[in-house]
This record gives sequence, structure tokens and C-alpha cells, in this order.
Amino acid sequence: MQSKTLRGVLMALTTITVWGATYVVTKGVMSELTAIDVLVTRFTIGFLILAAVAKATGQSLMIQERSDLKLFIASGATGVAAYFTLENCALYFTQAANVGVIVSLIPITNVLVMWFFFRDVPLKRQFFIGSAIAVAGSACLTLATDKIGAVSPLGDLLAFLACFAWPLYCVVTRKLSERGYKIIPMTAWTFFFGVLIMLPFDIGFGAKITLSTLTDPGVFMGLAFLGVFASALCYATWTGAVEALGIAKTSLFLYAQPLITVLLSVVFLHETLPPLAIAGIATIFVGLIVAQKGH
Repeated sequence: MQSKTLRGVLMALTTITVWGATYVVTKGVMSELTAIDVLVTRFTIGFLILAAVAKATGQSLMIQERSDLKLFIASGATGVAAYFTLENCALYFTQAANVGVIVSLIPITNVLVMWFFFRDVPLKRQFFIGSAIAVAGSACLTLATDKIGAVSPLGDLLAFLACFAWPLYCVVTRKLSERGYKIIPMTAWTFFFGVLIMLPFDIGFGAKITLSTLTDPGVFMGLAFLGVFASALCYATWTGAVEALGIAKTSLFLYAQPLITVLLSVVFLHETLPPLAIAGIATIFVGLIVAQKGH
């Protein structure tokens, strides 16, 4: 049991560390590509890698039942297409700070949605108290680099909906896991259907992907990182962490993601770390400790 817990913790830490770096990497890649270009490319790379790994390790990519096919389409629609599209579209209508604070509610919506569907996720007061403290810390961290803008009903609504897209993805992957599908083939099909759903939108909104763009060293390295590590590796490690720790404990690690993003921005982008950001970091850690005692 202890080895399973340790494995889950290591998988969760790996996931949030890499995902924390994606904002820094994406910031550079977005100068040459559209947001949907980046999503389509990174998840195409992720699919190809995971499909190759599945084949090399003898893991079947066969979809057994028609009902399973519907679940795989749902996983791509929620965990790839809907979540990222809603988050990116929200940025067009409201401030990045608004989106950052609203999306920090995901650990809470994760637990609520999983409880609604499965009823085996305990709802404990300490978890919600700790989560509220961590959300406050995340807000401080966001405010340290940007100011909360005026309320934009559409933009804030889209960000709020993104908070439910990811938990629904977790619900679908749990159902697929219960039907015997392994993490790597399951994640590969998630990427495939996610790309399939996003591709028409990428073409319709004017894709900027060209061979010369893809061969640019900076863009190539950025997309390689996003496809190999942030997508292929981390979606698999996230699912593995949820299987080992449960959705409540794994979700708590998401609160550390803004911390990693800020620290990497300081190191690689030479951004400053104001006092409010330091206060936010301390508050997040306090919230994590309180919430962890609730699970």
C-alpha cells in the first residue's frame, strides 16, 4: 500500500511540475502559432508517441465495445477539446487573472463531480476549508503578476465551465479503467479524438502551421516538450496518480502548479517575485496541509 501511495505521489509531482512549465513554453511558441495550432500539434505528437509505446509494449489499442467508443470520444471531447478550448476562449473575453483564479477551483469541482457520479469520494469539511485557503493563495499569486479585471460574464462563464470539463474527463477515464483499458492506450485514444474534434476549428479559424514554422528550432523544441512531456507523459502519469491516490488527493497537487509556473518564470524569464506572490505561495502550502488532513 505504501509503495502504491509513493508511486501515486511521484506521478502527481511529475505531472504538476511539467504542467507548471507549459505556460512558460507555450508563451514562446504562441508567437508563431495560434492557440489551436499548438493544441492540435501537441496532442498529435502525444498520440503518435503513446500509440508507438503501446505497440512496442504489446498493449492492445483495440476498442472492445461500441459503448466504449462513445466513452473514448467523450474523453477526447472533455479532457482535450473542451477543457483547453474553453480556457483559451475565456482569455479572449476576460483577464488572464480572472481565468487563473476561477480555474483554481478545479480540485474542488473534481471532488464534487466524482462524488456525484460514484458516491465513493468522501466529502469532508477539512478538504473544503483547505481548498478555500489554497484558492486564496492562488488568487494572491495571480494578483502578484496581474490585476483582476472587471467581470466579463461570458469570459468568466467559459472559465467556470472549464472547471467542469476536466472533472468530467476524470469520470470518463475512471469508467474506461474499470472496463479494463490500460493507461497508455486509453490516453492515446483520448488524444486522437480530441485532435479529431479540434481539427475543423483549427482549419476554420486559419491555421498558421507551415513546414518552415515547424522547423524553426525554438518552435520545434517547444512543441516537442508540449507533445512528449506535457501531453504523452503527463496525461498518463495523471491517470496513474488518480488510480493510486484517488481523485481528491491527486487534485490537491494542482494547487502547486501556479507555484511552479511562477518559480520557472523567475528562473527562465527573469520575472520578479513580489511580496504578494510569496504570501500566496505560503498560503497555498497551508491550504494543502489542511486539505490533506481531510483525506
